[in-house]
Amino acid sequence: MSEPSPAPAMPRLRLLGMGRLLDPDGQDLSLQYRKGWALLGYLAVERDRRHAREQLASLFWPELGAAAARTNLRQVLADLQDVFRRLGLDGLIAADRDTIGLLPGRRSRALFDIDLLDPLIVAEDDAVEAVSGQSWHHAGLLLEGVRMDGCDDFEDWLQYTRQHFFRREIRLMERLRERYRAERRHPEAADIAHRLVRIDGWNEAHHRALMEIFAADGARHHALQVYAELERNLRRSLDCEPDPLTRALREEIAGAARTAGSPA
Repeated sequence: MSEPSPAPAMPRLRLLGMGRLLDPDGQDLSLQYRKGWALLGYLAVERDRRHAREQLASLFWPELGAAAARTNLRQVLADLQDVFRRLGLDGLIAADRDTIGLLPGRRSRALFDIDLLDPLIVAEDDAVEAVSGQSWHHAGLLLEGVRMDGCDDFEDWLQYTRQHFFRREIRLMERLRERYRAERRHPEAADIAHRLVRIDGWNEAHHRALMEIFAADGARHHALQVYAELERNLRRSLDCEPDPLTRALREEIAGAARTAGSPA
């Protein structure tokens, strides 16, 4: 039987949360232009194909004429290529007179943190292992803090793509939580469940999973505390109560606590 493949190392080009570009020594490098992050994020997500310069120029500078927009694109691209040279990734961004794109193939694979969330790049089982590692944490949404007023087409793309990667990260964390539950590794399962509650708190399924983990470990009072906090947050923020499934689970756990003689 072959040995399982090791979990992928954390990539050096990080687009989730506040962007970071790390050189081989782990030092941060910065981009000169704010739109450099937008261009890098777009090329990284939409890689393996060339993009017409005219299309990119109109995407990021729709308010400018064609010539001025292309000039701005050249400046942003030159800065991005310079940073990539300092990262030891010279040539990763392919550009000619008419098109720009990230080079296809393995050289651009697993360099970006978003690659760990793409099943076409990193197998899902390997991605789950990566999420389980100490180096992974939820850094935020794709290109956190990047806002491109007036660039409506890019903003539409960014909002859709942010949600795509966010849901993918949630799915991997849910798989990891359920694996730990099946293995009765309750502390690890509770840790992942807590993380899910923090980053996707309006999804009551995460709260129910955390309640079930605590109850299975005999910590019914902790399970009921999870419910109480959820109930407070819903009443304060939305003036509503938990849904019927969550309320029913609370009653089930409270009943078991009373039967066992433990405090509810």
